Amino acid sequence: SKVRWSELRKDYSSKTNVIPINAFVGFSEDDNLDVILSDTPVPFNFDFLSIDVDGNDYHIWKATSKYRPKVICIEFNPTIPTQVRFVQRADPNLNQGASLLSLVELGKEKGYELVAVLPFNAFFVDSQYYPLFEISNNEPETLRKDLSFITYLFSGYDGTIFLEGRKQLPWHDIPIKESSIQHLPKILRKYTENYNFVEKLAWQFFRRIQKSLARR
Repeated sequence: SKVRWSELRKDYSSKTNVIPINAFVGFSEDDNLDVILSDTPVPFNFDFLSIDVDGNDYHIWKATSKYRPKVICIEFNPTIPTQVRFVQRADPNLNQGASLLSLVELGKEKGYELVAVLPFNAFFVDSQYYPLFEISNNEPETLRKDLSFITYLFSGYDGTIFLEGRKQLPWHDIPIKESSIQHLPKILRKYTENYNFVEKLAWQFFRRIQKSLARR
């Protein structure tokens, strides 16, 4: 936004240590953070980097290698359970985000350790500074305390799908209803060993249809 950039330049015109930049931060060889910062006096090991773009945060961090900030704050998708690996496709038109676990694994690959988790943001430090925090266990399951945005899905033995937790699309403010995500018709929501003859025939027919649709 050129308008907001102009406002930013005006607001910080008297600050000699602020460098407003109007650029798209991407993850290719032409627009990654290394390229953008190369035209500035920012040192390679500057203190703090915040990545919050509602989607490609993972890919922006992954594409940054020349610069190595001491501390990184990066947004993760809080609706994803802690033990799940998920990274959206590297696409500027997508807004799906990445899971905390995937960011932790990327951090370890880059030599960073997790030190704190807030509802939407994870904080990492260069591994050389990690001992200073005296954290006995920095597993994401230990440091992540707020699970209020997660919707859990599980099934009964009879094939009924249940939801627990948030049960809502938080950014769209729309509830997720169990009735709208059932995969089995009500007549087949039984333990398969308890089907009668007619129900077994219906189940075989239904399963063939579902497998055929899955192959398309």
